[in-house]
Amino acid sequence: MPLSTVRPYAYRANDAGRSAAGLTADQKLVLITARQTVKQLTSYLIEHFGVQTALSFDGGRSASMAWLDATNHVQQFAPSNQSRAVAVGMMVFTQ
Repeated sequence: MPLSTVRPYAYRANDAGRSAAGLTADQKLVLITARQTVKQLTSYLIEHFGVQTALSFDGGRSASMAWLDATNHVQQFAPSNQSRAVAVGMMVFTQ
């Protein structure tokens, strides 16, 4: 669904950890984890990346992102400064 037709401010007005994935017009994938309201996150994706379609994932303490840095060490960002066990996650790999 195009983001221009979504009313993200109709719910989840609280500031919390959130993760989302979006696609730009040229089909580039944008992944983000931040501490924002849904409205702020939606605006950020549109204004900074030109995202046209997006999916918001479960938020709160389960929102986190991990990646390998240039020296192959795992780095992690959790906006809530806390973590918890999660049964399901999304992984993205490059070749």
